[in-house]
Formats: sequence, C-alpha cells, structure tokens
Amino acid sequence: MLSPGASYTFVLLAERDGYLGESSSSSLVVTMNAPPSGGKVTASPDSGEALKTYFIIGTLYWTDDDMPLSYVIAYYTEDSTATTTIKAKNANSVVNVTLGQGLESMQYTVTCVVTAYDILGDS
Repeated sequence: MLSPGASYTFVLLAERDGYLGESSSSSLVVTMNAPPSGGKVTASPDSGEALKTYFIIGTLYWTDDDMPLSYVIAYYTEDSTATTTIKAKNANSVVNVTLGQGLESMQYTVTCVVTAYDILGDS
C-alpha cells in the first residue's frame, strides 16, 4: 500500500534483444495525495437538554493542498465506529441542530465528529 503524502519513483528500463548496449529508460515521480489534517470540532453551547437545545456544531483549521474541502458532521453515543450523520457531505462547515440524549452508562455524553474531504475525495 502506498503511503499518503509520500513520493515514489517508478523506473522503466527497456533493452533491445540481440543489440548489446541498446537500451533506454524513463522515470516518473508520483506524489500521493494526503488527506486534510489539523481540523478542530466546536460545539456551542457545551451542554443542553436533549431534543430541545439547539447546538451550533462546526469545524475549522483544516489544511490541505487540494481545496476546496467538504465536511460530514456526525455524532456517536458509545461506539465511535457507529456514527449518525447530522450533516451530509458538502462545503458547509457549520450546522445548527438538536441532539438526542447520550447513554446513562456514558454520563449522557454525545460526541461529535467531523470528516473532512479534499477536492480529490481523500479524507
């Protein structure tokens, strides 16, 4: 597997069969795309009442060479691999939304997450 952000050099060497010393080569340097990095999620207010309080959830400080960026905003209550999407993928970096109640076993915490995508679709 190729590493994001790394550069690789591919070399092709061709030699003509039966003609000693006749050869040609060419090389190509390919730099792999790296995903957006450095982002931060914000939520205001910090706490509220389930399904009543409107939260402004946003993201900022992302960097990437391949602009513009798109964002998906989601949340989870226990398992970080089981997220619920709040805002589908688009260029808006903020959403105003009510959230459900977290689990008692997790002190009613609802955790918001953002996935940022560059113009090439890397995240």
